[in-house]
Amino acid sequence: MNRDIRVLHNNKANNTKIVSQKPSNSEGFDGDIAVGNTANGSSLFAKIKNVWYEFSSNESFGENAHQIIEGSVAYTHGAYTTSATVTYVPFLGLAGTSGGGALASLEEGVNVMILPYDCRVKNIMIRSDIALGDTSAHVLSAVDGEYFSESLGDWTIDVSDTMNASAANTAYTLQFNKNVTIPRKSNIAVGISRSVQSAHTLHFVLTLDYDIPG
Repeated sequence: MNRDIRVLHNNKANNTKIVSQKPSNSEGFDGDIAVGNTANGSSLFAKIKNVWYEFSSNESFGENAHQIIEGSVAYTHGAYTTSATVTYVPFLGLAGTSGGGALASLEEGVNVMILPYDCRVKNIMIRSDIALGDTSAHVLSAVDGEYFSESLGDWTIDVSDTMNASAANTAYTLQFNKNVTIPRKSNIAVGISRSVQSAHTLHFVLTLDYDIPG
């Protein structure tokens, strides 16, 4: 039994108190125990090395209690051939032609994905058989039951920094910075904009960060 456990064992009976929120670290002494109903439900608190730690019970959330597991990363990949300067990546995972620059193409389904869980779009890695020049990506999102309109600005939730994709057959990662959480059942689309207008084949890997109920 290490020192911290011995302190808790020797003092827990004399130092247990009822609280309605987590105590501040300036309160109490090492080995103190506190219990109570807080915003997180029924919780047990223990002060160890001058820091209060909270241990919550899932029972306080009822029979349907669950934990949200953040950081469940998934990857979607594919390829397409196009000559347009703005294209929307296809989500079928197969080589094909993207919808091109018109937002109306997003309603065809190939270029739209429905999210099964709350999600953040982290980045997209691209590689083309030609140099693309100044390149950026943008994420569009429409909530469950809505369609993308003809106005790009209405639906764009994040835009990557612009990167000079100056070499052919080289992978470039376009990072999204806002870390927006998109609700489950939303439609999303990802567009690629580039300065060089020439026919090319582009491969992509899209990184998604889901909140999956455990």
